[in-house]
Amino acid sequence: MFMYYNQLCTTQKDLVHRKIITRTKASQEIVCKVLEHINPVLKIIDQDVLMMYYMMSKIEQRIQEELRITNYEL
Repeated sequence: MFMYYNQLCTTQKDLVHRKIITRTKASQEIVCKVLEHINPVLKIIDQDVLMMYYMMSKIEQRIQEELRITNYEL
């Protein structure tokens, strides 16, 4: 069953964070901020996190924007 990110328990959110951090190489702070903002629909099966391809693309794009903003402010 697919669920929204904000409906997941802490352990499930940690799984999602690890998957996205591994894929994007972004900090956990940025990943959490983006996920809370987008609130994607996800499915967790055992230790696997499933989501639609377009949703992962949207998350990656938003993380890149956040990284650019962060770098610009430095």
